[in-house]
Amino acid sequence: MKRWAVLYLSLVLTLTGCASQTIIDWVDFIRWSDRTFEGLHEVALVDVSAIGEPIGKVKFRLDGHVHRPNYKSKNGDAAYRNKGTKLYEVSGDGNQGLLAVEDAAAVNGYRLYATREWTQARLQGFEDLAKEQVVQVTVYRLAEQTGKPVKVRTLAGSEAAAFMQLLGQSEPDEYTPASPSEADVWFEAVLETGEPIGRSYLIGYDGLRYYWSPSGTSALPKAIGSLMSEVRA
Repeated sequence: MKRWAVLYLSLVLTLTGCASQTIIDWVDFIRWSDRTFEGLHEVALVDVSAIGEPIGKVKFRLDGHVHRPNYKSKNGDAAYRNKGTKLYEVSGDGNQGLLAVEDAAAVNGYRLYATREWTQARLQGFEDLAKEQVVQVTVYRLAEQTGKPVKVRTLAGSEAAAFMQLLGQSEPDEYTPASPSEADVWFEAVLETGEPIGRSYLIGYDGLRYYWSPSGTSALPKAIGSLMSEVRA
């Protein structure tokens, strides 16, 4: 499991009598052009026109087909994407480390995958973001059954600035949601700077407070409810 040529995986060994069964919990990845691209949930595609032509297809799905922990990934392998899934390049400065695949459960219909180098260079913590560059915030509500994002609010100008300010005022203490997470209402807030890719954050609502987990789980100011959707804090 050294270098990107070897799959990142976690193993659960279940012993049944004298036999053992290996259950592999794959990281969501695609191997292409001798590089490993991992699925991203911290960013979203803002501009669909940045999706280029298909550069290839998934050749082999590992989940459900590979049971050897020492399996080494090959170009065209994917952990969870089906054989034949098209791989798209993403245009824009610095986006050579990205791939996109069609995904109905992702913002604008595409899930992004990135190399480790792209992630290390481009993904910042909220405290390090250039917040003054955020010109628009789009809020999506995630459908309960499918997780598909449905746009509910677009914030620009003073509303976008107020939203960013409220995110920065989240309470420092660890917050415990009042209901099980599966019962909460979930939103995805995409921070847009004019680039084809935007930083995104999941925000939960437990019936009492909005909360998020940029590092630990913390409650957001109640005032953010007026900027979210029909659900109000």
